[in-house]
Amino acid sequence: MKVYTIKYYFKSNRGQLVPINYRSNLTSFLHNKILKNDPEIHNDVSLYSISDLFNSTKTVDNKLEFNNGAIWLIRTPSVEVFKTIYLNSKNVISSDFGFGLTLDDVSYSVDDFQDKIYDISLNTSPVFLGNNRDSEVRDHITYKHGIELTSTHLKRILKNKASKLGVNLDDRDFDLYFDENKNINVKPVKYKNILNFTTKGSLKFKGDGEVLSLIYGLGLGLSTGCGFGFCFNIKL
Repeated sequence: MKVYTIKYYFKSNRGQLVPINYRSNLTSFLHNKILKNDPEIHNDVSLYSISDLFNSTKTVDNKLEFNNGAIWLIRTPSVEVFKTIYLNSKNVISSDFGFGLTLDDVSYSVDDFQDKIYDISLNTSPVFLGNNRDSEVRDHITYKHGIELTSTHLKRILKNKASKLGVNLDDRDFDLYFDENKNINVKPVKYKNILNFTTKGSLKFKGDGEVLSLIYGLGLGLSTGCGFGFCFNIKL
Protein backbone atom coordinates (compact mmCIF):
# COMPACT_ATOMS: atom_id res chain seq x y z
CA MET A 1 0.00 0.00 0.00
CA LYS A 2 1.31 3.43 -0.96
CA VAL A 3 1.47 6.35 1.47
CA TYR A 4 1.37 9.93 0.20
CA THR A 5 3.11 12.76 2.05
CA ILE A 6 2.32 16.36 1.10
CA LYS A 7 4.97 18.87 2.15
CA TYR A 8 4.17 22.55 2.68
CA TYR A 9 6.74 25.34 2.74
CA PHE A 10 5.85 28.58 4.51
CA LYS A 11 7.85 31.79 4.15
CA SER A 12 8.29 33.71 7.38
CA ASN A 13 8.88 37.29 8.41
CA ARG A 14 12.15 37.29 10.32
CA GLY A 15 11.60 37.88 14.00
CA GLN A 16 7.85 37.16 13.82
CA LEU A 17 6.73 34.92 16.70
CA VAL A 18 4.11 32.16 16.58
CA PRO A 19 2.12 31.27 19.73
CA ILE A 20 2.89 27.86 21.24
CA ASN A 21 -0.80 26.91 21.04
CA TYR A 22 -1.15 27.52 17.28
CA ARG A 23 -2.59 24.08 16.48
CA SER A 24 -6.16 25.34 16.09
CA ASN A 25 -4.86 27.89 13.56
CA LEU A 26 -3.28 25.02 11.63
CA THR A 27 -6.49 23.01 11.47
CA SER A 28 -8.44 26.14 10.55
CA PHE A 29 -6.06 26.74 7.63
CA LEU A 30 -6.55 23.12 6.55
CA HIS A 31 -10.32 22.97 6.93
CA ASN A 32 -11.24 26.42 5.63
CA LYS A 33 -8.65 27.19 2.96
CA ILE A 34 -7.54 23.77 1.71
CA LEU A 35 -10.47 21.41 2.32
CA LYS A 36 -13.07 24.18 2.16
CA ASN A 37 -14.95 22.18 4.80
CA ASP A 38 -15.51 19.31 2.35
CA PRO A 39 -17.72 16.85 4.30
CA GLU A 40 -16.25 13.92 2.34
CA ILE A 41 -12.85 14.52 3.93
CA HIS A 42 -13.48 16.71 6.97
CA ASN A 43 -15.74 14.45 9.02
CA ASP A 44 -15.70 12.47 12.26
CA VAL A 45 -12.96 10.08 11.07
CA SER A 46 -9.83 11.62 9.54
CA LEU A 47 -8.28 9.46 6.83
CA TYR A 48 -5.10 11.50 7.04
CA SER A 49 -2.68 12.76 9.68
CA ILE A 50 -0.94 16.11 10.05
CA SER A 51 2.32 17.17 11.65
CA ASP A 52 3.07 20.27 13.66
CA LEU A 53 5.06 23.08 12.04
CA PHE A 54 8.81 22.51 12.15
CA ASN A 55 12.14 23.68 10.70
CA SER A 56 14.96 25.02 12.87
CA THR A 57 12.50 26.28 15.45
CA LYS A 58 13.59 28.17 18.53
CA THR A 59 11.53 29.31 21.49
CA VAL A 60 11.45 32.99 22.44
CA ASP A 61 9.33 34.22 25.36
CA ASN A 62 7.22 31.03 25.24
CA LYS A 63 6.57 31.55 21.51
CA LEU A 64 8.08 29.96 18.39
CA GLU A 65 10.38 31.62 15.88
CA PHE A 66 10.73 30.27 12.33
CA ASN A 67 13.44 32.47 10.84
CA ASN A 68 14.10 29.96 8.03
CA GLY A 69 10.44 29.42 7.26
CA ALA A 70 8.22 26.58 8.44
CA ILE A 71 7.49 23.12 7.07
CA TRP A 72 4.26 21.19 7.53
CA LEU A 73 3.30 17.65 6.48
CA ILE A 74 0.00 15.95 5.68
CA ARG A 75 0.04 12.20 5.13
CA THR A 76 -2.56 9.70 3.89
CA PRO A 77 -2.75 6.17 2.46
CA SER A 78 -5.81 7.14 0.39
CA VAL A 79 -5.07 8.22 -3.19
CA GLU A 80 -8.46 9.97 -3.36
CA VAL A 81 -7.79 12.00 -0.20
CA PHE A 82 -4.28 12.76 -1.44
CA LYS A 83 -5.49 14.06 -4.82
CA THR A 84 -8.11 16.30 -3.26
CA ILE A 85 -5.81 17.79 -0.64
CA TYR A 86 -2.83 18.19 -2.99
CA LEU A 87 -4.74 19.84 -5.85
CA ASN A 88 -6.59 22.14 -3.47
CA SER A 89 -3.30 23.02 -1.78
CA LYS A 90 -1.70 24.07 -5.08
CA ASN A 91 -4.58 26.50 -5.53
CA VAL A 92 -3.95 28.29 -2.22
CA ILE A 93 -0.22 28.97 -2.63
CA SER A 94 0.52 32.52 -1.45
CA SER A 95 -2.26 32.29 1.14
CA ASP A 96 -1.61 33.85 4.53
CA PHE A 97 -1.44 31.45 7.47
CA GLY A 98 -1.04 34.20 10.03
CA PHE A 99 1.76 35.16 12.41
CA GLY A 100 3.93 36.26 9.49
CA LEU A 101 3.75 32.88 7.67
CA THR A 102 2.73 32.63 3.99
CA LEU A 103 2.36 29.41 1.98
CA ASP A 104 5.17 29.46 -0.58
CA ASP A 105 5.20 26.01 -2.18
CA VAL A 106 3.73 22.49 -2.00
CA SER A 107 5.32 19.18 -3.04
CA TYR A 108 4.70 15.48 -2.40
CA SER A 109 6.46 12.14 -2.06
CA VAL A 110 5.28 8.53 -2.12
CA ASP A 111 6.38 5.64 0.13
CA ASP A 112 5.62 2.01 -0.59
CA PHE A 113 6.35 -0.49 2.17
CA GLN A 114 7.53 -3.96 1.26
CA ASP A 115 5.38 -7.05 1.69
CA LYS A 116 7.26 -8.43 4.67
CA ILE A 117 7.10 -8.55 8.46
CA TYR A 118 8.43 -5.45 10.22
CA ASP A 119 9.56 -5.37 13.85
CA ILE A 120 10.37 -1.73 14.60
CA SER A 121 9.99 1.22 16.96
CA LEU A 122 7.70 4.12 16.04
CA ASN A 123 8.06 7.74 17.09
CA THR A 124 5.03 9.99 16.92
CA SER A 125 3.65 13.27 18.12
CA PRO A 126 1.65 12.90 21.38
CA VAL A 127 -0.94 10.12 21.06
CA PHE A 128 -4.49 10.86 22.22
CA LEU A 129 -6.67 7.84 23.01
CA GLY A 130 -9.76 9.59 24.34
CA ASN A 131 -11.76 8.88 27.45
CA ASN A 132 -11.77 5.64 29.42
CA ARG A 133 -15.29 4.29 28.93
CA ASP A 134 -14.99 2.23 32.11
CA SER A 135 -14.49 5.33 34.25
CA GLU A 136 -17.30 7.41 35.72
CA VAL A 137 -15.18 10.58 35.56
CA ARG A 138 -13.26 12.30 32.75
CA ASP A 139 -10.26 10.00 32.48
CA HIS A 140 -8.15 10.24 29.33
CA ILE A 141 -6.34 7.00 28.53
CA THR A 142 -2.54 7.20 28.69
CA TYR A 143 0.25 4.64 28.97
CA LYS A 144 -0.35 4.63 32.74
CA HIS A 145 -3.54 2.65 32.14
CA GLY A 146 -1.38 -0.33 31.15
CA ILE A 147 -0.29 -2.05 27.97
CA GLU A 148 -3.40 -4.22 27.60
CA LEU A 149 -5.90 -1.33 27.62
CA THR A 150 -3.80 1.07 25.55
CA SER A 151 -2.93 -1.57 22.95
CA THR A 152 -6.61 -2.47 22.63
CA HIS A 153 -7.53 1.17 21.98
CA LEU A 154 -4.64 1.77 19.57
CA LYS A 155 -5.72 -1.25 17.53
CA ARG A 156 -9.45 -0.50 17.70
CA ILE A 157 -9.00 3.06 16.42
CA LEU A 158 -6.69 1.93 13.61
CA LYS A 159 -9.08 -0.86 12.59
CA ASN A 160 -11.98 1.59 12.45
CA LYS A 161 -10.09 3.97 10.16
CA ALA A 162 -8.81 1.11 8.00
CA SER A 163 -12.37 -0.14 7.52
CA LYS A 164 -13.28 3.23 5.98
CA LEU A 165 -10.65 2.45 3.35
CA GLY A 166 -12.05 -1.03 2.76
CA VAL A 167 -9.29 -2.78 4.71
CA ASN A 168 -10.27 -5.30 7.39
CA LEU A 169 -7.59 -5.77 10.03
CA ASP A 170 -7.38 -8.60 12.54
CA ASP A 171 -5.99 -7.88 16.03
CA ARG A 172 -4.07 -11.14 15.95
CA ASP A 173 -2.07 -10.14 12.87
CA PHE A 174 -0.02 -7.36 14.46
CA ASP A 175 1.38 -6.06 17.75
CA LEU A 176 1.16 -2.39 18.70
CA TYR A 177 1.89 -0.97 22.14
CA PHE A 178 3.74 1.77 24.03
CA ASP A 179 7.36 0.89 24.80
CA GLU A 180 7.69 1.46 28.54
CA ASN A 181 11.38 0.51 28.41
CA LYS A 182 12.10 3.85 26.73
CA ASN A 183 11.48 7.42 27.85
CA ILE A 184 7.72 7.90 28.09
CA ASN A 185 5.46 10.40 29.83
CA VAL A 186 2.00 11.87 30.04
CA LYS A 187 1.82 15.16 28.14
CA PRO A 188 -1.09 17.58 28.62
CA VAL A 189 -1.93 19.27 25.29
CA LYS A 190 -4.43 22.11 25.04
CA TYR A 191 -6.51 22.30 21.86
CA LYS A 192 -9.19 24.99 21.54
CA ASN A 193 -9.00 25.61 25.29
CA ILE A 194 -9.64 21.94 26.09
CA LEU A 195 -6.90 20.10 27.96
CA ASN A 196 -6.19 16.63 26.59
CA PHE A 197 -3.95 14.13 28.36
CA THR A 198 -1.78 12.29 25.84
CA THR A 199 1.15 9.88 25.80
CA LYS A 200 4.51 10.98 24.42
CA GLY A 201 6.96 8.14 23.83
CA SER A 202 8.01 5.34 21.50
CA LEU A 203 5.76 2.50 20.38
CA LYS A 204 6.60 -1.03 19.30
CA PHE A 205 5.09 -2.47 16.15
CA LYS A 206 5.31 -5.93 14.62
CA GLY A 207 3.29 -6.75 11.55
CA ASP A 208 3.21 -6.62 7.76
CA GLY A 209 3.78 -3.75 5.36
CA GLU A 210 0.07 -3.11 4.81
CA VAL A 211 -0.59 -2.42 8.49
CA LEU A 212 2.55 -0.30 8.75
CA SER A 213 1.42 1.73 5.73
CA LEU A 214 -1.89 2.44 7.44
CA ILE A 215 -0.13 3.56 10.62
CA TYR A 216 2.29 5.76 8.69
CA GLY A 217 -0.49 7.40 6.70
CA LEU A 218 -3.33 7.59 9.21
CA GLY A 219 -1.32 8.17 12.37
CA LEU A 220 -2.15 6.60 15.72
CA GLY A 221 -5.00 7.29 18.09
CA LEU A 222 -7.71 9.92 17.83
CA SER A 223 -7.60 13.45 16.39
CA THR A 224 -4.78 12.72 13.93
CA GLY A 225 -6.33 15.45 11.78
CA CYS A 226 -5.50 17.87 14.61
CA GLY A 227 -1.82 16.95 14.92
CA PHE A 228 -2.00 14.08 17.42
CA GLY A 229 -0.35 10.72 16.72
CA PHE A 230 1.54 11.81 13.59
CA CYS A 231 4.12 9.16 12.69
CA PHE A 232 7.59 10.57 12.04
CA ASN A 233 9.90 9.15 9.37
CA ILE A 234 10.28 5.41 9.78
CA LYS A 235 13.83 4.08 9.74
CA LEU A 236 13.72 0.72 8.00
